[in-house]
Amino acid sequence: MKWMGAMIFAVLLVLWPERALQAAQRAMYTWVFSVAPVLFPFMAVVPALTAPDALKLYERAAGRIFSAVFGVPSSAGGAITTALMAGSPAGANALMRTMMQERYTHADAVRCAALVTGCSPIFLLSGVGSGMLSSQAAGIVLVCVQIGAVFFTGVFLRFWPLTKEKAPVPAASDARDPVQAVLNVCGSMVLFSVGMEFVTVPLKGALKTVILAAGEIALGMQAVREYPLPVLAAVAGFSGMCILWQNASCLRACGISFGVLLCIKFLHALFAFVLCGIWMHIAGSTPCFAGVGEVSFKSSVPYALLLMGISLAAGYKKAARRLLQSVKKVFLPSLWTGK
Repeated sequence: MKWMGAMIFAVLLVLWPERALQAAQRAMYTWVFSVAPVLFPFMAVVPALTAPDALKLYERAAGRIFSAVFGVPSSAGGAITTALMAGSPAGANALMRTMMQERYTHADAVRCAALVTGCSPIFLLSGVGSGMLSSQAAGIVLVCVQIGAVFFTGVFLRFWPLTKEKAPVPAASDARDPVQAVLNVCGSMVLFSVGMEFVTVPLKGALKTVILAAGEIALGMQAVREYPLPVLAAVAGFSGMCILWQNASCLRACGISFGVLLCIKFLHALFAFVLCGIWMHIAGSTPCFAGVGEVSFKSSVPYALLLMGISLAAGYKKAARRLLQSVKKVFLPSLWTGK
């Protein structure tokens, strides 16, 4: 099947070379000015941040905090710090290097993955806030919301039943050179950008917007820039299949499947949407968000809960079914009736 997909892609390149060229140029422009300058410095210092001496420092400095709040090993502090500053896949790469030094359980690996696969704050500040929305305040809100979404996802998984079996230890050959890793990000962005351009050629309206938002984050944020800010927060929380694919390629060696990461990103998107909706509901319409849009938070809560149920059912069907039944009995009647 892979060769068939590659053949179709090659034929499309021949049929629409101008579209492919323009899509590739947009992706490389975003990579040059918004991704590489932020990502490379952190990727270069990841080996030092995950060295044995550094792991011991994290254990002493933040061991109790990380263990109590998120239920993760304290040695994951370097990877979590890297992710908070540079986003992913830098955080995923740092986690993989950390797991080379220390044996984690599958539960530890999944919870850590939820904390290291967030969206890049610099991209949200400069690329989205200042660039697309012409509002630095909106960029700051998006960054705060993303950090909050990662936090609440980590807390949620802290109490979610996960298997305690040992996770595989990544081999040294799985680690990537910083320059190679950053170039791989560029290649993935170009590939997905061109692919999204071909897929959306015959499409219009909402369907085209949904596909762009789900495929690649830069294209997705551009497509929904006129939508309410919580929608942008959800798109940034999901971060697109392009980044998800890059994270999966790093964390596959850690025993974390693509499906698990997909569930995590759905949770990121859900919490980002709800947190941003709460913020907009409290802050109201202010001049700094002119042109960003408004949202009716109360009307969005049932749909957010439905999305949460779908994402949970995708990975944990039996437990999710019990949880959704409880939510339906206790919360949904009051939400729909407004009482």
